[in-house]
Amino acid sequence: MLAATTVLFAAHVLAQAPQAAAPPPLNAPPKPDRTPTAWACTVDSLMSGKDCLFEASSDEVTDHAAQRAQNVKFARELAKASCAKAARPAPGSTPDKALLDLCEKDFNAAADSCTLDGKAVLVDGQGRFSATAQGCYRGLADVLQKTALMSSLASGCCRCMASRGCKVNAAACYANVSRGTPGAAERACMSNACSDECGEAPAAGGKPVEAAVPTRKIERSLPAHAL
Repeated sequence: MLAATTVLFAAHVLAQAPQAAAPPPLNAPPKPDRTPTAWACTVDSLMSGKDCLFEASSDEVTDHAAQRAQNVKFARELAKASCAKAARPAPGSTPDKALLDLCEKDFNAAADSCTLDGKAVLVDGQGRFSATAQGCYRGLADVLQKTALMSSLASGCCRCMASRGCKVNAAACYANVSRGTPGAAERACMSNACSDECGEAPAAGGKPVEAAVPTRKIERSLPAHAL
């Protein structure tokens, strides 16, 4: 009697237990893995300049006009923090104010092209840039890369020229000095008032730095699991 009761009780417990999901059939198509990877293109990778992969896909968007505006707004909101990091002449130093202003202006101009036609979200819920945002991402990254280069090569020199009252245009100074092609007014100031900060003024007519030193073009591709 006791054995029969035990069997019935065990059968009742098994009947109430949740049933394991049946395994998918062997011929079922594989489901893509949408989990973010360490190589995903994110705001952090944009600000740090590291290589990344555009692995995110956007859900369908119905209100294209609203999404266009939201994408541009999101991109423009990145300007302040991104440029503050790029405009630091050295890690931990204070951003170069004049260069910071130039960076934010160029960054916001680049952000205006980040609409994605309102057909996709610029950055998904996991912080990854959409696969269709490659042009936008590279435009923003180019601004930050250029700013970081000018900050490293020209910040001290151009800030000296500004403090000494040299008659030079700020944007032209950063661009020209970082390329090693200062104009006549910049060379004069480099040779006199700011020789310590600027070093020896390059000879007129020299090749720009980017023309003299080949640069490696970074290619970022979309991994198979994001298709």
